[in-house]
Amino acid sequence: MKPNDPEFLEQRLHRTLRSLPDRQAPVSLTERVLAEIARKEALPWWRRSQTAWPIAARAAFVLASLGVVAALTKGATALDTAGAGASLVRAISGRFGRLAELRALVDALTGAGEALVDTVSPIWLYGGLAVVAAWYAMVVGLGAAIYRTLSQSARTP
Repeated sequence: MKPNDPEFLEQRLHRTLRSLPDRQAPVSLTERVLAEIARKEALPWWRRSQTAWPIAARAAFVLASLGVVAALTKGATALDTAGAGASLVRAISGRFGRLAELRALVDALTGAGEALVDTVSPIWLYGGLAVVAAWYAMVVGLGAAIYRTLSQSARTP
């Protein structure tokens, strides 16, 4: 076989790596990992991951979720019929007086926002969006660069 043959290099690398001894984890790391495993095992089932729940609890959760989705869908369909939404809002507003004040505030803020958008030139809006997108890209790039630098410095002894 030729020394530059990929198969030969693969076999040689495989033999070399197999001949290396296994590295032992530091004692402090082993203790922390075992303590964390014990802590997670001591949690009650409802505080663990859903995959660790008993089958009956998972099934009940799925059924309850489907029931909530069905109720919300049915409620939205009922509100969609001829003005039922407006009468519901009036009924809730009568019960909760603060809701009417909150709705008036939201309407006023929405109107102010619409007036502001109408008065600003689209060029300024698109320019502002471009600046925000550039800042976002810069923050993501800086985060990636910092992560790469820190992860490389952590690997070098």
